[in-house]
Amino acid sequence: MLALVEGPEFSTPMGVLRSVQRPAYDELINAQVAEVAARKPADLQKLLDGPHPWLVG
Repeated sequence: MLALVEGPEFSTPMGVLRSVQRPAYDELINAQVAEVAARKPADLQKLLDGPHPWLVG
């Protein structure tokens, strides 16, 4: 349709126009959050007592 726009009252359209169907950013983030929340929660004490504990001083 834009290729048919001509004349002195309209600018000549130039460039590449394309339509790409992709999920929105917030949909991707919400899917990641839901995936992580569905996993078994980590045991905090097990992480603290693990082979690489952090010392806070």
